[in-house]
Amino acid sequence: VSILGFNGDIDFELQESVYTYDGYYHGLNIAVSGVSEYIIKYKTFNLATYYEDVSNAVFNDVFKNVTLEPLDVWFIISSTDENKSDTYGKACLTINPRDITIAIDSKQSTYGDNLASLSSTIKSGSLATGESIEDLDIRYSTTASASANAGSYPITGIVNNINYNAIIIRGTYTITAKSITAQIGDASGQYGNEFNLSSVSVTANLVNGDTIADLNLQFIVTDISNTNSVGTYQ
Repeated sequence: VSILGFNGDIDFELQESVYTYDGYYHGLNIAVSGVSEYIIKYKTFNLATYYEDVSNAVFNDVFKNVTLEPLDVWFIISSTDENKSDTYGKACLTINPRDITIAIDSKQSTYGDNLASLSSTIKSGSLATGESIEDLDIRYSTTASASANAGSYPITGIVNNINYNAIIIRGTYTITAKSITAQIGDASGQYGNEFNLSSVSVTANLVNGDTIADLNLQFIVTDISNTNSVGTYQ
């Protein structure tokens, strides 16, 4: 434990002040002895005022969020005993990231439809008190799109919150083929001539700017040849 104490005669013992992010504000872990009533106030290097309740401090997030390195915290221990002068000191506060594992939910939509909203589920670990999965600020990424061909695409993501040490399990986005109805027009020809189906009209409920040519249709005329008798065939 790194500590600098001076100017006072109130006895205290400083325990290691290392926490895992839990959504609460933290001061130092100080045990005071020799006085029955006392107050401990804190400040950091960029604060002019000491605070008993660090949640009220200016820049109070430094007492709550993950510290990138141990944070120097100054403290004053004051007693109502007039025979005890205030004790001043400085020690380090450390708040470490909270471990959590997130599984990205697999999703599905039909070719040409808008993509479904992406979401995640907590597989292990937990959120800090008062937080929801939205507080993780997960940034999703997938190559799936409304215009992408039918198939499977990975969904990845990152957690944009320094208070969590997150493992991401990727999901899969599946785009299924769109069911369409194609209406084939009529064609006619003379007995004995070769069939010519190039003029046959086709209509279908296509999407994404697709054309009939994109369907690569192959016409099949059943039970008929150029030697068939005059008549109507499918």
